[in-house]
Amino acid sequence: MTEKIREEEIMRLNEPPPPPQGDIMERIITEVGEMGRYQRWLFVSMMPFGLFFIFAYTVQMFIAATPQEHWCKVPELQHLDLDLRRNLSIPGAVDGPDWNRCEVYDANWTQVLQTMMPPVGSPTVPCRHGWEFLYNDIPYTTVVSERGWVCENAGIAPFAQTMFFVGSLVGCAFFGWVGDKYGRVPALIGANLIGCFGGVLTLFTSGVWDFTIARFIVGLCNDSCAIMIYIIVIEYVGSRHRTWISNMSIAVYCGGGALLMVGLALWLLDWRHLVLATSLPMLFVLVTPLYLPESARWLASKGKVNKAVNMLKKFEKVNRRGIPDDLMAEFIVVASQKSTVDESLRAVVASKPLRNSLLVLIVVTMVGNLGIDAILRMSESIGTNFFLTFTLSSASEIPALVLVTLVLDK
Repeated sequence: MTEKIREEEIMRLNEPPPPPQGDIMERIITEVGEMGRYQRWLFVSMMPFGLFFIFAYTVQMFIAATPQEHWCKVPELQHLDLDLRRNLSIPGAVDGPDWNRCEVYDANWTQVLQTMMPPVGSPTVPCRHGWEFLYNDIPYTTVVSERGWVCENAGIAPFAQTMFFVGSLVGCAFFGWVGDKYGRVPALIGANLIGCFGGVLTLFTSGVWDFTIARFIVGLCNDSCAIMIYIIVIEYVGSRHRTWISNMSIAVYCGGGALLMVGLALWLLDWRHLVLATSLPMLFVLVTPLYLPESARWLASKGKVNKAVNMLKKFEKVNRRGIPDDLMAEFIVVASQKSTVDESLRAVVASKPLRNSLLVLIVVTMVGNLGIDAILRMSESIGTNFFLTFTLSSASEIPALVLVTLVLDK
């Protein structure tokens, strides 16, 4: 009898622990299917938003790329061959490719045309009549070449990019609040519509400040245009599938989107068409309420129990697996109870373990993003071909995330 009791105890010890009774959603997902038909569809539905995110994040690099071969424009010499007028007017142009891109000889151009000799030794002055550009490295007109944002104006495009990231900071805070207040789906819709509006607005700019404001508005959607669907999908997927879902969605959709960005730029060869091609598709978000489920956790936290139950029943129908009645009844009871747990940021900061974890996440995210962003932003100046360098930098993200997916759970 004693041996039998011991055998039963050993068997109980070897059994996997049941899911925590308080985490009802985890138990429901286990019953309805951790990676069923609906979850697979949700994974696929992440694709457009991964593309929208990478389009918004990188498009300014392509519309504001600077052709490296440029020099001061001299109206009196425009009837001459390109190489000849450059050699006659630009200091150092005769000696090689490292000519002075921001200064021109202060000369009597009528006399220069008579002698057809560069006025070597003449004083130089900054460009007075704009610049000429060779489109060997960037094979289309960009905002920079169109508006002469080089030399003393070279800081304009980086400033606009900085304001994009300021917008991202504001947008993440704002749409995070919207997601908590009104739901993940409304936040997703709002972020993408703002991004589309800012992108289209870019086409109607003509100066520095209107362009910068337009890029700030696009920045408001950065991250938020994709993170909300990311949160929803991760919630509805079983815990053992979350590693590959979270990493492979970034690898395939964001990494693939960066490669698609290069193809679009080289196909369209027009910065305005490129802005339209990367902004207007964001309107796709208007159809998401037809297929994208709202977060059941969020619905339950707001007391919208019936909507949460209906959302879970949709999973039952699509996955063809039912949720036990007693588990659903338990979910309804728990969801109907008013939570007494403080889930505010103040509570996070007050808890030492949570506060330390938050600080570590902030530092790690900043370091990681700085490394990734620096490599991408330097694509224009690393090597001789911006598009090739950007492609290689972006493509390296795919095997890196595949490696993370394979080893993270180990």
